[in-house]
Amino acid sequence: MLAWIRQGDLPIEERARAYGLLPDVDREENSLEGVCGAIVEVALAAELGDETDVVLTDDGRLTREMQSVLIPEPVQDVWPGDQAGALLDAQSRPAVARSVSVPDRRKLVHWNMVEEINKEKFIEVLKTRHLPRPKTWRQLLNLWTYIAPEVTAHWTIFSPAELRIVPVQGKDVLYAASEVVRLGEKKLLQSEEDWQFLGSYLIVLNPNWNRYLSEQRLAAEQHKDSTRCNWSTPRMRYWRRLGSVKLVM
Repeated sequence: MLAWIRQGDLPIEERARAYGLLPDVDREENSLEGVCGAIVEVALAAELGDETDVVLTDDGRLTREMQSVLIPEPVQDVWPGDQAGALLDAQSRPAVARSVSVPDRRKLVHWNMVEEINKEKFIEVLKTRHLPRPKTWRQLLNLWTYIAPEVTAHWTIFSPAELRIVPVQGKDVLYAASEVVRLGEKKLLQSEEDWQFLGSYLIVLNPNWNRYLSEQRLAAEQHKDSTRCNWSTPRMRYWRRLGSVKLVM
C-alpha cells in the first residue's frame, strides 16, 4: 500500500486507490474471520506507526496521521482543497485528496488518521466567519444547495439569516443576511465612486446575485431540468426568502 501511494509519478486518482488495501474490521468480532481480520489490522497499524506519511492530500503530498483534514467534496467544489483547509481548519492543515473514495474516507476516519470537518462543523464556521466569496455564482449556488437540507430542517434552532453566505457589493467575503441591505432596482448606483461612498454606511447585497438567481429560476422553469434547483419546493422558496434581505427603497 505504501509503495503504491508513494509513486509520485502516478495521477492522484490512481494513488488514492491504494487505500483499497487498508482493512477496516471490527476488532471485537469473535468469529474466525473477525479474529483473522483483527490480527491483520493490528499488524498493519504497528507497521505504519505514528511517524509514517500515509495520508494523501489534494496537492499530491503525503502527511502523517492527524496532519490533514477531511473536507466534504461539495465544499471543495466551492473552494479548492488547500484554500478550504486553510479556511475551515484552525490549524490550516491541508485537505485529504478528493479522489479518495467515500468508503476509503470512512476508513481513514476509523483509523484516526484524519480529522473530519463534517457538514455540522462547516455550518458552525459559516455562523462565525466571513469566508471568501467563491469565484463564480455557480459555486456560490452550489454552497447554498449543499447546506439547504440541514438548514431548512433545523431553522427553528437557529436563524438562516445568521449564516454568512450572502455576497455584497465591493467586498470579497460573504456576509449574513442580517448584516446586509438590498437596494431597490431603481436605486442602483451607476458609478464605483458612488458604491464606495455608500459602502461607508451600508453593506449592500450584490445586485448581480439576485439577477443570477432569477436567471437560474427562469432556466429551470423553461427547461424543467431536474439537475437544477427546484424553485417550486418549500425549501427553495425558503432560500429565496433568505436571499431577499432588508430592502432599501
